Amino acid sequence: MPLQITKPELLTTRKLSIGSILRRCEGRVDYRGELMNEEGDRVTKVMRNLAGCRCGDYGAKQVHCDHCQSDSMLLLNCNDRHCSTCGGYRRMRWHEQMQHWKLPCKYMHLVVTVPHDLNDTINANRRETLSALMQSARVAAFEYVKRHHGVSIPGVAIVLHTWGQRLGRHYHVHIILTAGGLDQTRTRWIDIDVKKAEGQKPKLAEIFKVEYLKQLRKLDRRRPLRLPKHLPTRTALDNVLDHISGIDWVADIKGPKGEHHDGEALIGYLARYVTGTAIGNQRLLEDKDGQITFKIHDYRRGKDGIKKLHELEFCRRISDHVLPKGMQRVRYSGLLHTSNREERLNLCRRLIEADKKTESHIDTTDSASLLP
Repeated sequence: MPLQITKPELLTTRKLSIGSILRRCEGRVDYRGELMNEEGDRVTKVMRNLAGCRCGDYGAKQVHCDHCQSDSMLLLNCNDRHCSTCGGYRRMRWHEQMQHWKLPCKYMHLVVTVPHDLNDTINANRRETLSALMQSARVAAFEYVKRHHGVSIPGVAIVLHTWGQRLGRHYHVHIILTAGGLDQTRTRWIDIDVKKAEGQKPKLAEIFKVEYLKQLRKLDRRRPLRLPKHLPTRTALDNVLDHISGIDWVADIKGPKGEHHDGEALIGYLARYVTGTAIGNQRLLEDKDGQITFKIHDYRRGKDGIKKLHELEFCRRISDHVLPKGMQRVRYSGLLHTSNREERLNLCRRLIEADKKTESHIDTTDSASLLP
């Protein structure tokens, strides 16, 4: 039975942490902003959960060590999926699952990014636009490998990422993609030329742009999107969509590097983002005079730096990255689709092994029935 903690000294046992900052600012930040009532209430609840994690709000339990015969008090956690402190086990489990599903082939890392012109519109319609974003990323990955490499069914894991190093809104999707897949007949494995793919970033970006804009316009026709404050009319939204349809979007394609051609490094990198929020405790440097200082990394310049934010703005930016209720940050498709996944992966392992040894055709008479 959890113990109720009221002693002040137990609330200050942790070092500088996200939770300690959120607790101090509780009640002084409007987390609802432009969100609808239900979504605003959810964001506020999540931020309250993060603020109360391992500080006594959820009680505690007494732990006894049989080895040294000592007793200690363990503060209970919030177990919220947005909490970086509580997400360690989930990240470990996801990493283990991906390692188990891994195929004996090369892997590629794809990233598709939404122009910042859409940031406020996406934030005002999180559930609809973020779902469309992940769906568009999936379609773009499939269309790209089919159109330019002749692969019909690749293995795809999609990870939604909504923030940048400075904690601002930066909507993009990371895609773990097998550098190969099944052909149209589902009886042959086709390898993707990784070096060729790395030179086709504009092609992937164009496919994604067309698909996501189509999805947004479809959403707006079905049920008009909520307009952010700086877009007072639907004409203004249409102008934004017309503008971004005429510019180049950003996409990235990276092949395996060094020894980690099997995707191990990529899986380990993305495991950090499958749970938690925009920043972890390890990046915090200083909390002084209402200013929060934390580490950042400039990926364009390849340099580390620091960033300072007012404590209230720091908390508000974290709240921008709370996902709608029930929305999954990771989705699987193609060879990694949940239905009959093990059977499909075993089929691919046999095809890859046969291709490596004899480049011969093996019996796959029932392989088509294994695909979703």
